[in-house]
Amino acid sequence: MNTTFAKLFAALALGATTMVAHGADGLMSPAFDACMGKADSTVDMLDCIDAEIQRQDQRLNEVYTALRADVQEGRKNQLRDAQRAWINFRNANCAFHLDPDAGSLARISAADCVLRLTATRAEELAQFLPDDERFPVARQASAPAGAPAPARGGNMAEQLAADMGAERTMSCMFISAKMVGALSGARAGSDEAAMRDGFMAMSKVYGGLMGMYPNEQTNSIQSHVQNWAKNSGFDVLSPYFDRNCSDPRVFELGQAGFNQ
Repeated sequence: MNTTFAKLFAALALGATTMVAHGADGLMSPAFDACMGKADSTVDMLDCIDAEIQRQDQRLNEVYTALRADVQEGRKNQLRDAQRAWINFRNANCAFHLDPDAGSLARISAADCVLRLTATRAEELAQFLPDDERFPVARQASAPAGAPAPARGGNMAEQLAADMGAERTMSCMFISAKMVGALSGARAGSDEAAMRDGFMAMSKVYGGLMGMYPNEQTNSIQSHVQNWAKNSGFDVLSPYFDRNCSDPRVFELGQAGFNQ
């Protein structure tokens, strides 16, 4: 998502109790993105977050161990002390999110706090290591749970559809449509109106990409994805969109008037 859209989208999420993994965009695994895309309840979201905490914690341990073996002897204790202090901070800070009067949303906020801090700490320490020793969380493209992607071709639209997969493309389309609806009353010439027009263009692009998939392959997942986008708040949709729908090719195709 470009900077203007990202800022405006985030602004619509103000007042939400939590921004899941906000501030750690790009650090989460594809499995987490896929899991959150299917989450229909706070219990589902907690399961997704807990699983990703385990992945990020494993990465943090791997990075920390590699870094401790790499630094000079005099800095090993310094790293150890810094890590212990960070653990104490993370635990105390995230415990504060667990407001006993806020119910399940407080549990999500506390778990999200642990996830964000763990992911960003792992990335922080990884920056001290050579590129080939940074132990990235599994980044391989996850297979869409539903229709297979069309064969990858030379056309930009075909390449994008092949890379994204049907379920993710459909999710992005429905989120874009929801944003257009939310901004339908925007005053002409305002930032909100510009954002609405941008999402309209994106929705057309994603709709065109969906035309590359046979209906019999997408019908089985359309209802689920549409209901998820319809019933989810911006606290869920915004980080999902930023992680999954911001490929620069979408904007290029939109500017070119792509309409499959």
